Amino acid sequence: MTAARILAGLCALLLGRRLFWLFVGVVGFVLGMDVAAQVLRGASEPVVVGVALLAGVIGAVLAYVLYEVMVAVAGFAAGSYLGTQLLIVMTPYPGRGIWIAVLVGGVIGVLMLNALFDWALIVLSSLLGASFIVEALHVSTRAQPLAFLVLVTIGIAAQASTHRRRRRRAPLV
Repeated sequence: MTAARILAGLCALLLGRRLFWLFVGVVGFVLGMDVAAQVLRGASEPVVVGVALLAGVIGAVLAYVLYEVMVAVAGFAAGSYLGTQLLIVMTPYPGRGIWIAVLVGGVIGVLMLNALFDWALIVLSSLLGASFIVEALHVSTRAQPLAFLVLVTIGIAAQASTHRRRRRRAPLV
């Protein structure tokens, strides 16, 4: 599952804004993997990855078909995930506070994606991709912030450079 999480993280980190449906699929895949691992305790790795792939494909198809709705769903899911990860880093035993982090992070994610879609998607997908990769690599606790920061910077720079190139080529009509 480590390789799958790293691949999902790289897709989100480098292609999140360019391929919105892929970003939603990656979020669905990782959330599906986490939920399947919890719900199907003791299940084999192929079963967990299969459930995660199904969740990712459903997310990607819905993002392609129901674009506007999935912007809000993806923003909520990404914001919730980042909110819980931040709470877990800050508090060793978050307890019931995890639900507050889910709701606050989700609402912030929705608001960001709706208000500033392109740049919010670049930042959210870079944060999420970096988080997936650092989590999968089991980086030491002391090196996690630096590895996360480096990956986020790479993701934002890579996606911003393709965003600028696409805007320059657009015809003036």
